[in-house]
Amino acid sequence: FHCCLVQVKKQILDEKIYCPPEASVLLASYAVQAKVSLRSPLGFVPDSDPDNHISLENGVINLYQMTPEMWEERITAWYGQHRGRARDEAEMEYLKIAQDLEMYGVNYFAIRNKKGTELLLGVDALGLHIYDPENRLTPKISFPWNEIRNVSYSDKEFTIKPLDKKIDVFKFNSSKLRVNKL
Repeated sequence: FHCCLVQVKKQILDEKIYCPPEASVLLASYAVQAKVSLRSPLGFVPDSDPDNHISLENGVINLYQMTPEMWEERITAWYGQHRGRARDEAEMEYLKIAQDLEMYGVNYFAIRNKKGTELLLGVDALGLHIYDPENRLTPKISFPWNEIRNVSYSDKEFTIKPLDKKIDVFKFNSSKLRVNKL
């Protein structure tokens, strides 16, 4: 459970999972609560405890054009609403919010179409999705699992056969056989 939280938090901070500003603030406040509840039942006092200083990756701060002080102010406000929660409760709330993020649970694989254009194949619980590498939020095309007849690979070629036989078979290439096996 805790290692899942650490992995999700890292993906958000590394910008592998897109997180809107308000959700980022709320998630950070739960992360602070989880950290603080381990050390002190008294809660978070930003100015008096340098170990409790809120830190975020520069990329996350710059992405939303907010100063570190603005982040800290907003996080502290949210934190005040759930002060006193136990660590496991704060971590569970963090994961509940994170699971609703659009990119949560999507595994991306580098692929190329037959023209050689670089794309990403996203695999999640809903199906297979083809993305432009610059936009992992909006797929160019999606294949829901219930509309896929067959998925196969041969060496570095990956094939998606839609259930509707009138729709063309989609073929992609990956740089490594290992990617297709995954």
